[in-house]
Amino acid sequence: LRIMARSGLEETPGDWITATIGALSREDADVRRQAAATLHTLTIPDDRAAEVATALLELADRDDAVKLDA
Repeated sequence: LRIMARSGLEETPGDWITATIGALSREDADVRRQAAATLHTLTIPDDRAAEVATALLELADRDDAVKLDA
């Protein structure tokens, strides 16, 4: 996740977005926190923006430990 966040790619591969959204559901709070931070740094294409926003909002609603990161 940290490597993805620092990649600086102009276009984020779709698989990266899918995997990072999936990491928001992991048991480890540090992984969820890093996934949220990573999503904030990636360039999200318009057709995936709503999906990412929904995933982050759902995380914030269910997880007080990472609410500020989401």
